[in-house]
Amino acid sequence: MGLDALDIIFRLEKSFGTMIPRGRVFEEPSRPTFGFPVKVAGMAAADVPMPEKDRGRLYDLTAGQIHDRLCELMREQGKAVPYSSWHRVKKCLTDALGVSPKLIRRDSWLVQDLSACF
Repeated sequence: MGLDALDIIFRLEKSFGTMIPRGRVFEEPSRPTFGFPVKVAGMAAADVPMPEKDRGRLYDLTAGQIHDRLCELMREQGKAVPYSSWHRVKKCLTDALGVSPKLIRRDSWLVQDLSACF
């Protein structure tokens, strides 16, 4: 997990008052889970586990996937998901990545579109 990912995790934990276990929002490329596609550089997004030869390559998530995973985690922990959850996630991404909030949409890829480093 890179520094941008850690910064985002810390900001999300502070904003939502919750602990995010390792691998719950940014899982390791060798273990794509939660039924979300993991986009690998040079490959199309897929819902299937990453082939052995592609493990360790650059992977990417959308801002919307991070939001959805965080909401799922909060519900599992018995916490209410705030109405402003998307705006909080967007603010955390804006602050951590130093990009304009106008660039962050649910379908924005963190590495490809927002230049995050994982």
